[in-house]
Parts: sequence; structure tokens; C-alpha cells
Amino acid sequence: GHSFGATWGGVIAGVEPRIHIFVLMAGYAQVSKNDTPEVPDLDAILYVGHASGAAFLFQFAEKDEYVRPEEARQYYAAAGGEKSIEWYDTTHFDLQEAGQAGRLAWLAEHLGFPAP
Repeated sequence: GHSFGATWGGVIAGVEPRIHIFVLMAGYAQVSKNDTPEVPDLDAILYVGHASGAAFLFQFAEKDEYVRPEEARQYYAAAGGEKSIEWYDTTHFDLQEAGQAGRLAWLAEHLGFPAP
């Protein structure tokens, strides 16, 4: 997921045990401190650490207009299990293209497919 998709992906990771692989790109750690203050119980950092046996790839943009670097590091730190973090010299919305090769390689490795 990207942006809010990555935020809600962290919530899903903590409550849905059937999913074991997550790519979270430029997500908010705490949506209640950003765009949606009325839903503090849905902050991703409250859930992402409960994902048992999951593997995470976090991707963040160094020039992100929305997600601050300290919030990105907080989100990454909250996740348990196997996790990786990648930073790209790009903006929030350009991260999708900039991080594509890294995502595909990581997914291929974790899903058992040949590298792209």
C-alpha cells in the first residue's frame, strides 16, 4: 500500500493473520496526528507490532511532503519480525515509480519467484 494504503496496511497487518508479506510505502505511523484526528484507535503503530510472523518492506521518500522522517522511523521501529527499510531521494507521490525495482525484487525473494 502507498500513503493511506500503507497506513491501513499496518492496521491490517496487526489484525489479519493470513497475510504474511507487506510492502508499506510512505504511510503515516499515526493518522490521528495528521489528517484524521478523530480516529486515534486506528493509528498503525498500535497494530503493526502485532503481526506475528510477517515480513515488512517499508519504503519512504526523503523529500516527502506529508510523512516526516521521524514519523517514518517510528513506524518502522513499531513493526516486529522481519523488516527492511528503504529510502529514496524523491517525493511522496514519485515514490511509487522510484521504489518499484526495490519492491519487485523484495517481493520476488519473499514469494519465491525469480528476480525480475
